Amino acid sequence: EIVSTSADANTLHHGSHNDLFIKTQTFKGHSDSVSALVFDDSHGILFTASLDCSIKVWIVETGALKKSFPVAHTQGICSLLLWKGFLYSGSFDATIIKWGLTHFDQLHTYHGHTEAVYAIVGVDGVLISASRDSTVRVWNEAAPESGCSSILRGHASAILCLCLIGEHLYTGSDDSLIKKWVWKEQRCVGELRGHADSVTCVRAWTDEMLLSASYDATVRFWDVTKGTCVRVCQAESGLRSVDLNAGARLLLAAGNDASM
Repeated sequence: EIVSTSADANTLHHGSHNDLFIKTQTFKGHSDSVSALVFDDSHGILFTASLDCSIKVWIVETGALKKSFPVAHTQGICSLLLWKGFLYSGSFDATIIKWGLTHFDQLHTYHGHTEAVYAIVGVDGVLISASRDSTVRVWNEAAPESGCSSILRGHASAILCLCLIGEHLYTGSDDSLIKKWVWKEQRCVGELRGHADSVTCVRAWTDEMLLSASYDATVRFWDVTKGTCVRVCQAESGLRSVDLNAGARLLLAAGNDASM
């Protein structure tokens, strides 16, 4: 199954039939572009976030709106993370909010970034966030009141995406670089060079392979053990996202030309 977001304020659900994807639901309710989404497979629900500053909860099977979170961000939301029974939202207002999923209440606001928070991941009891302010920040999830515990600096422009492979963090940036970090030691230990424009998405494929998408209209496959690009797939326009299905038989890439 595929769920896609759109600038027309709708979210589309595509079911599969005979290896073809067929639109089965349209989730309508946001009033501006839908910028992020995340599944909760165990409960059959979908969380969506929008530039209208709202987060909504949908029943996947029916497409019905289950709940709208109270509006807390002062600018549009651009990232979501479902982790350890909580939802985290990153916003153009430079904050991250932690939400409870029982009462859909705001539990904590993380302050520290100075511009939009484009990506969030969770690992080993910490949140890691990437921002337009060119930094990665690490937060102690168990003691949010203590603030940011460390900052990773090195990119020359906005950091648009991040992912983890083992002990290493990979970040993609507007500076066209992918950086490899030992995040626990706050050290950059390598760079993946090859893209000619902003790196908009990085995805872990295996313990040794990374996928990246870029506005340069390419998807690149990287051997992270050697730091080399082993394959390039050319698209027709700049790309925003990329992923492989579980069997590694289908590569999906979403582009700026409204195609996938």
